[in-house]
Amino acid sequence: MNPRSATLLLRLAWLRATAQDPSARNGKQALAIAEKLRESTQGKHPIVWDTLSVAQAELGDFDAAVAAADRAIEILGDKHQQLVDQIRARIEGYQQRRAYRE
Repeated sequence: MNPRSATLLLRLAWLRATAQDPSARNGKQALAIAEKLRESTQGKHPIVWDTLSVAQAELGDFDAAVAAADRAIEILGDKHQQLVDQIRARIEGYQQRRAYRE
């Protein structure tokens, strides 16, 4: 998959999982896209894992959302602390059974 297509798909998955407007959300589509991107990146891209987590939360699978978000943080390691903090804040929401909204 070329990087431009992957970026566009990633943005679409994020929007479909996190949109404030319920008519714009489609958790199943977001999850399918995120899973495809995870496969195409061999699970090495933390943003894909973060996107997967918001899609899983949108569908109510909060345990899987926490696991995916944890994987994103694991891949990031000590890099990009601001993003790590944002993901940790989303995890807190998942633990309270709340999907993430932008």
